Amino acid sequence: MKKTKRLFSLILAFAFLFSTFEIVKFSASTTDTRYSVKHLQNGNFEENVDKYTFSSNYSQPNKTNVPYWDTTAYEGKFEFFKSESAHFNVTIKDTELQKDPNYAKYKKVAKGDVAAELNADEESSIYQRIKTVAGSTYTWGLSHRGRDTTDRMVLIIGPEQPVDPSKPSKTGEKKDQFVRITNWLKHQYGVNYPETGCSKKYTVYSKPFAASGKFVNEESNENKNISLIETDEINQEWSVWVISSPYCNTKGEVTESGIKKIYSVNGWSNYGTNVFNDFDDIIKGASSSLGYDCTYTVPKGQTETLFAFCSYSSKKSSNGLPNGTLTDDSTYGNLLDDINFDLYQPVSSSITPGGIAGAETIKITSDIITGKSMHSVIRDGGHCTLYTKKYEETLTDCTFTGAYVTVNNADGTSVTKFRKIYAGEYGDFDTLSDEKREEVEKEYFIHKPNTVADNKEWDYYTKITVESPVSVHLIYTKAPFVLYDSNGGMEYYFSPDNKDGGNFVGFGNSFQKVFLKNADGEIIYVDTSEYYRNYQDYTGGTEDEPKVTPGFYISHAALPNEKWDKNSSKFCGWSVLDNSGKQIILNGEHTVTYDPKTGNGGIVSFRDGNNVIDDLQLDATHGVTLTALWKFVNRAQAQTYNSETGEYEDSVVGGYVEETLIPNALRGSDVNESYQTVDGASRIVSVDAAADAGEKIMFKATSDYKNDYVFKGWYCKNQKTGEYELRSVSSSIAVTVEEGKLNTYYARFQKKSNPVIFKYTSNGSVDGYKFYDITDDHKYGKYYQEVPLGATATQPTGDTKNVKIWFTSPTERGTEYIFDFENTPITKQTILYAGPPFAYNYFNYFRLKEPWYINTYGTVKVDGKYIDLINDKNVSDYNVYILKGTLDDSAPLPSAIKSNSKTIKVGKSINSDQLIYNNVTNSGKTFNRAGIKFNDFYLFNMKTHVWVVFDFTYNGVKYTSTVKDRCLYNNITTYMKEASNKLYTDYPPEKQAELRAAQTVLLNSIKAIYDASPKNITEPTPYYAGATFDKSDYLPATEDNPYTFESTTAIRNIEPWGLKYSITVKNEENQIVTDFDDYGAVVFTDKDGVIDENNVSIDDLLDNENSVMYSKSKNNIYGENGAIEVCYVNNMLALDFDKNTYAVFFVKDSNGKYYYSNVVTNSYNSIAGQDTSDISKSIKAYSEALINYTELVKQAEGNNS
Repeated sequence: MKKTKRLFSLILAFAFLFSTFEIVKFSASTTDTRYSVKHLQNGNFEENVDKYTFSSNYSQPNKTNVPYWDTTAYEGKFEFFKSESAHFNVTIKDTELQKDPNYAKYKKVAKGDVAAELNADEESSIYQRIKTVAGSTYTWGLSHRGRDTTDRMVLIIGPEQPVDPSKPSKTGEKKDQFVRITNWLKHQYGVNYPETGCSKKYTVYSKPFAASGKFVNEESNENKNISLIETDEINQEWSVWVISSPYCNTKGEVTESGIKKIYSVNGWSNYGTNVFNDFDDIIKGASSSLGYDCTYTVPKGQTETLFAFCSYSSKKSSNGLPNGTLTDDSTYGNLLDDINFDLYQPVSSSITPGGIAGAETIKITSDIITGKSMHSVIRDGGHCTLYTKKYEETLTDCTFTGAYVTVNNADGTSVTKFRKIYAGEYGDFDTLSDEKREEVEKEYFIHKPNTVADNKEWDYYTKITVESPVSVHLIYTKAPFVLYDSNGGMEYYFSPDNKDGGNFVGFGNSFQKVFLKNADGEIIYVDTSEYYRNYQDYTGGTEDEPKVTPGFYISHAALPNEKWDKNSSKFCGWSVLDNSGKQIILNGEHTVTYDPKTGNGGIVSFRDGNNVIDDLQLDATHGVTLTALWKFVNRAQAQTYNSETGEYEDSVVGGYVEETLIPNALRGSDVNESYQTVDGASRIVSVDAAADAGEKIMFKATSDYKNDYVFKGWYCKNQKTGEYELRSVSSSIAVTVEEGKLNTYYARFQKKSNPVIFKYTSNGSVDGYKFYDITDDHKYGKYYQEVPLGATATQPTGDTKNVKIWFTSPTERGTEYIFDFENTPITKQTILYAGPPFAYNYFNYFRLKEPWYINTYGTVKVDGKYIDLINDKNVSDYNVYILKGTLDDSAPLPSAIKSNSKTIKVGKSINSDQLIYNNVTNSGKTFNRAGIKFNDFYLFNMKTHVWVVFDFTYNGVKYTSTVKDRCLYNNITTYMKEASNKLYTDYPPEKQAELRAAQTVLLNSIKAIYDASPKNITEPTPYYAGATFDKSDYLPATEDNPYTFESTTAIRNIEPWGLKYSITVKNEENQIVTDFDDYGAVVFTDKDGVIDENNVSIDDLLDNENSVMYSKSKNNIYGENGAIEVCYVNNMLALDFDKNTYAVFFVKDSNGKYYYSNVVTNSYNSIAGQDTSDISKSIKAYSEALINYTELVKQAEGNNS
């Protein structure tokens, strides 16, 4: 039993519409450069450049000498420049740049030898006329640069006009039509451009062009010549981009006198496909990685397109540098080069299923390919090569017969032809001339076994010139079966319920079986005779040639693939070629009859319904393949913005949709429209359009401009995020049909004006909102406003509640929710909220000595009432957020602090054990604030920001405080300058003056420490906490001490303050000894003067309960190379810098004996006084000032008690 491997169909497109039309091709004389054909020509301005006259590397040729390009300049001049010209004067004047070895490359044009200056001898536009294919999507790319500073230009694409764009004179106020559109656009709502980069695509409409820079039926009011809305008269649609580029976009550095200097150098900014050329990404439009849409879809009927550039703004510098005086100059700047405007065509391919072995795969190669290998995109006019071969384990009688090649025409029709295998029609292929071979390769499949491509060997190949969308379906057959190729749909089974049998039909005893695999993967044969009609088996024949009475089989329709979107597909019948190569389309249900006695391999006949198709008597020698024909549906849905709900709803109130590209002959079967009635008239609310995968359809949106509705754009829903993403702002959108995907495009319409509604809650409750200041004449409130689209609202004044601030949320109060009346354009229904006046109440307690800390508390005061956070039942939650920032950061928004992973958060329901409360007030009222204790303060980073935010939820409304900076510096200076400080009120005048003077000295000493301390400190010395010393663990000192202890003491001059001891131990031979079981130090700071410094002993330290222990065994000691190092930081405060600190060092030998050093006595200030560094001097001064200040306060308090 021979095994066979089943392959499933490769799910890709097959276009089927047969038409007598041939492929539409453009032709143009080689000397006619008025029109470019399908692509922008001379985008680098290089053609004819040898005929230009250059002076100082720039030239101003007449437009008659510039192939393909035209200009509206009154004198007809262009301006081109070469590398090294004065157009690069910025870099020439940069003396630092001239020292760079790569200096020359920064003075180059973007590509080739020349570039153009858009703002040349006069203000004008340059443009090309391009013959285009309706429904095709083009991409653009270009390089742009400012001259003296950032220049901005406009790219405009739209329909060819009845007259050439023009202007009436070289100078003056009258401009050409492109400049007029640009100037008008500058003043429209929503037209924004980045400081550098490309704006989104805007859609603008104008009247048709007339002579001398005018429009047809021009009016003095420019708003009646140009509009953001299409009307009956203003009906020329233009796609517009604003592009902003600096005079430089690259940075470099140069070393001068040993110092590196960073400077900017000349460069070009790239846009569109000049950034990258990933068509699959770019085709996403506004959702592409570029962040803007660099595509243009040609509307139906538009066979000629204008591609134009003009200046948006440019400035000239008085010294040629950005720091000079800048003045507007319409004849200077906007440098342009390397322009591309290209059409890409889809090439899709599929293959018969491999139930009869089929082909291993299909391979397409091309010089430009993006996307999946089976559905590629190729630059128009390019070539691709398609390879195929039989699967290696195929049945021996599986045969490749050729492929259906379907080409879509510019008028929306298509042509399907069968491309067969070359059989020597022009002679032996290998003996043909190169020219003839290339011709044959584009007409036939060439049988060339072992042809290598993509590291694989192939049996057949053909070449395709791609000038419009192409789909290819390769056909493999097996004799004498009739194969049902589902062409991407669910695998066909020939039982009536489509659940049993295989995907091919055989007749006779040896053929009436199907090849299947069992659970173990072995080939088995299944008898399917029950699915045949009128079949009888007669005896008397042989095994090779049985006697049979011809039976027949009744087919059924193919079913959609289960992975396809529901309702996305439409089965259109079974396609088969007759003996002459003509395509025949059969119904889903038809009858197949096999006659083995006619011809060499028998005849297969088909009956479609009740009619016998006389000429469909097919030779069964190699089998017959029927291919399922599918079309796939895309949908356009009209949506109108509902200002009451604030949502877009499926509605035609604001406009309607339609499909405009499918030919009229197919609209009855392929276009399904749904209607809604508005004011007695029916409008299309949605349209389903079906086409072959890889083909294009076009939807158009038309707004009800007479009732002040505007089209906002086409949107698609992101299935992952649920968000609606903008795809295009053009009224028409062309989409490529994808197999098995029901893509819906939402056309959104909105009123030119939108309501602004004001709501107020008198009791501060989220449930109490009502329209603000309702009267009998104003049911939506006295201050309800209808605001034109893009205009700003007016803040109510003189209102009954005297509201000062309006918020955008009904449940949030805080700076991030304040509505900005002056700077917020109204683009949709806007509801604003207010309530009783409120304020935040804070209380802070700061400890003005080490260890520093602050207790910060807060609550909210609503309508004059302080909210008690513990006892008020209307309080549902409250939180405190504290975030230590960096030295240089600016205050973050409250939401940023709340969401930061480093933020400390405590509240009623989270970390509540860390909350602290306070009810101290100066007003006599009693209420509880919530707060937090924060102690991560040090003098060396005393200006590092500590951001604090509170929020309180009261009556369902969350009140979020403003951001407060509680850094150590602010706390100290606030305390020192606090007007209510009792130092300024309780003491006699002479004592107040003394205290103020001491405060000033202390404050200045703190500032001096900060100024002397290094910033952004990384810990220079490790330190460990001292351990509690237990004398019972240690033996008395051994009388005969063979060791000598040598030590040095240094101060730790950053917080936490401390003393650093370095000890070495030597034996009697003066050698360093390190091999001890234990070693360390016992340290004690005598804050209370309990030790006689003139008679201190080891036992004074060992017997004191406040001594701390550092030792090897406690693992809080460090050191290397024989040195023992201890960093003592326990309780070392600036107030104690003048107190003595005593230390004794010890070692423990292997016998358990302890040996001690003499007691070492130091104070922090005594060591700091020996150090002449600024930091040590400032620390000593700070300690002395703090001690003096503290002593004066004690005295004042004692005398005033």
